[in-house]
Amino acid sequence: MVIESPRNALVRQVGLLRTARERRMRRAVLVDVPHLVEEGIAAGWRLRTVLSTAAFANSGKGAELLVRTEGMFIRSPEWPFPAETVVVSERVLGSIGTTEAPQGILAVFALPPLAVRNETRYVLALDRLQDPGNVGALLRAALALCGASVSVLAAAQGADPYGPKALRASAGASFHLRPAVVDNLMDEIRGSAHRVDWWSLMPTGGVPLAPGLATGRPVGLIVGNEGRGVSPQLLEVSRPLTIPLPGPVESLNASIAGALALYVLCRQCMAIT
Repeated sequence: MVIESPRNALVRQVGLLRTARERRMRRAVLVDVPHLVEEGIAAGWRLRTVLSTAAFANSGKGAELLVRTEGMFIRSPEWPFPAETVVVSERVLGSIGTTEAPQGILAVFALPPLAVRNETRYVLALDRLQDPGNVGALLRAALALCGASVSVLAAAQGADPYGPKALRASAGASFHLRPAVVDNLMDEIRGSAHRVDWWSLMPTGGVPLAPGLATGRPVGLIVGNEGRGVSPQLLEVSRPLTIPLPGPVESLNASIAGALALYVLCRQCMAIT
C-alpha cells in the first residue's frame, strides 16, 4: 500500500523531525539524501523507519540501497511506528523532505547512545555556533584531519549537528563521530580539564598557532560563536589560541579557522605519540 496523504500519522511524525527539539525528544535523525543514508548504514547506525517512493525502490540504485537497509531496523518506545520500509507518494515525500528536490528516500535513524571513548586523543567543542554549515564543515574537517578518535561536544544552544544542513555539510562525518549535544558545555570542559589541554580560538591576543604547542596529553579545541566568539566562562578554563594573519584580513570564518587549528594540533599530537 502506498501512503498518499501528508496527514498520515507516520508522515506527520517524520515531518516533525525537521526540528531539533523533536529530534532530541525522539532520539531520531532525519536523512533524505541517498549517499548520507549510505554513510549512516556504513557507520552502523540503526534505522527506525524508511520512506521510499515506488520509483526510487524500482530503480537500480534505489533497490540496492534498500537491500542494505535490511537487518538495520530497530524498534523502540520512542517510535511507535513500523520498523520497515514504507512506500509513499512523491507528493508526500516532498511535503516532509528537507531538500528542494526530493531524491526518493527518507530514512529515520535512531540516535545511538553516547559511547565513552577512552582512546580519545582530540576533542572538538562547538560553543554556540549558529550556522549549521560551519558545524558540518568542522565535523568533516575533524574526521579528515584527526581521524575517528576525535570526540565532539556541541552546545545545545547552537546549531544541531544532526540537523539536515549540518549533516549535508559534514558529508556524513556526523555519523562516524557521533557528536554529543550537551546542555552545559562548561561542565563538560571543566570536568575534563585535568586530562585535556584545552585551547580556545580567538581572532587576536592568543598564543600564535605554531609548532610546539602539543604536550603529549589529549588536546581540546573550542570554536566559538561566529559573532561573539568563545564565551568568557570557557576562556577561563582554556588557553587562548590565535592564527597569525599576515594578510589584510581581520579574521577567518569559524570553520576555516577551526580546520587550520585542528590540522596543526592533531599533527603535533600524532608526531609526539
